Amino acid sequence: MRIFSFIMILAALLTVSCRQEDRRFTLDGRTVNGRASQVAYLYRYLPGYGKVQLLDSAKINGGRFHFEGVCDTKPVEAYVRFAGDDFIAAFVLEPGRFAMNAGKNGYYVSGNYESTRISRLVCLQNDVTIRRAALRNEYSSALADSTLTRAKSDSLFAAYRGLSRRLSDEASAAIADSTASEAFRSLSRRLFYHATEIAADTL
Repeated sequence: MRIFSFIMILAALLTVSCRQEDRRFTLDGRTVNGRASQVAYLYRYLPGYGKVQLLDSAKINGGRFHFEGVCDTKPVEAYVRFAGDDFIAAFVLEPGRFAMNAGKNGYYVSGNYESTRISRLVCLQNDVTIRRAALRNEYSSALADSTLTRAKSDSLFAAYRGLSRRLSDEASAAIADSTASEAFRSLSRRLFYHATEIAADTL
């Protein structure tokens, strides 16, 4: 009887261990392109409460940091924040191995398609913001020195609207993607909802 009980306990422990192994994740990160911080924090979003929960913190040594643990098998919204600034790197966390490069003006996460797609959308949004600002500056400079022709004005407006349209289309597609997880769609809405609105035709 004791042997049978021991076998049952051992089997139960192995089952729990296997279940935890199926839920394990690792995140290996690097700070690059001028980003400097001493500590990284990992959070997950709790949709039922509308707030984030701190999961772990990690010291950054030589520009590298590491997180590991267990998570839900269902994808969840996750964020890495760095001590000393408001920069946040958002991604979709699920069991598996992830890698993150966090730079001064953006980040990139690999490990699953949805996290990579979020990273690329953030990069696109940053790029569009920079390029639209350059177009506004070009328009203002031409207006100030009286070199703004109708053709140049039309060209600048067209370029500005084109950038806005591209970002809007890609953000809208992500938010409406019925094949993606709810975590991805929710994160896309949170990050890119305003990008779905085409910018006004003013520079």
